Amino acid sequence: MDKKLPHAPQQQPLRDYARIVATAALAAESGKLPTRMKILKWGDNPNSQGKKVVVGPKLIAAMAAPTYPYREVALDYEHNTCPGTLEYQRTNEPRPVAAFLSVEVVEGQGVFVNIERWTPDGEKHAQHYRDLSAVPLMNAAGEVIAIISVALSRTGAVPDITFSQAALAAMQADTTPNGEPPKMTHREMLSKLLGLPADSTDEALQQAWEAQQAKAAQAAEDAAALAAAGATAAEDKAGEASADSAAALSAIVKLATRVQQMDARLDGQEKARIIAEAAAEGKVVALSAELIARLSVEDVRQHCKGLPQAVPLAALTPVKVSEGQEVALSAMELEVAQALGLSAEAYAREKKGGK
Repeated sequence: MDKKLPHAPQQQPLRDYARIVATAALAAESGKLPTRMKILKWGDNPNSQGKKVVVGPKLIAAMAAPTYPYREVALDYEHNTCPGTLEYQRTNEPRPVAAFLSVEVVEGQGVFVNIERWTPDGEKHAQHYRDLSAVPLMNAAGEVIAIISVALSRTGAVPDITFSQAALAAMQADTTPNGEPPKMTHREMLSKLLGLPADSTDEALQQAWEAQQAKAAQAAEDAAALAAAGATAAEDKAGEASADSAAALSAIVKLATRVQQMDARLDGQEKARIIAEAAAEGKVVALSAELIARLSVEDVRQHCKGLPQAVPLAALTPVKVSEGQEVALSAMELEVAQALGLSAEAYAREKKGGK
């Protein structure tokens, strides 16, 4: 009854992430999926990447902020929705997920996930996975400030973290409405975990436990064989994908820079046109070049629109150039036309473009 379940060999770690793994305990024999699981302990959480991962008051404070973005996350497969992983590079959208989770931190106990909804894909395939893998985001001191990803995984538990059944740990952490531990014996908890009645005999418990051990051992062997057969191909493909990704990223950055520069030039021209129109209307635009550069086109437009007319405009004389079309000429323009020996109509047509 106290034998430890075997673990599959660890796969390549996530790029730049600490991965914390816990046994999922999906109660495959009963066909029942859990509704609440524990993914991180309170305090230090050693991991295979050797990173400092500490769950404490910092995470509670972060999750209390109105702008905290990870209150709900998807339970995916092998981190296929987490950028930077091989599974993310291997797959395309829409990437399948098993469930949708709400994340909860309990002071003194750890981090839990509550299953809001299992997807049809998760109900069908979740029981094929042995472990849960959480990806925490830490500050420079190693304090967890967010849980950005949770995945179903076939990777074994990391050293120094027992995670003896994530669902069982969640049941043990539950309390009654009075804040007292629930009145549940270890036999009842084990029976519930294995999907058996609370009054199951020792023989029934032993058989169910051994069946779960056998299934876990077979899953570990299958994962090991799969990893051994595809390791070289996966590494080659990952190298090619990384090179292609780097080249694509470089091209995207260059294109984005050019687009940004073009947008800046167009914005500058549009701002100059708006200011010139305001000046023609007798408005004084008292904005420095530095301030104009920092304002958006719409900000400049609204500013100029709200300015009063401060400079008196010279009287303009409308001159008809064609049926239904007139051109306004100032007194100075009329004098220039006279000096050139042109009629006001001829000068107006030239000003309009010779039409």
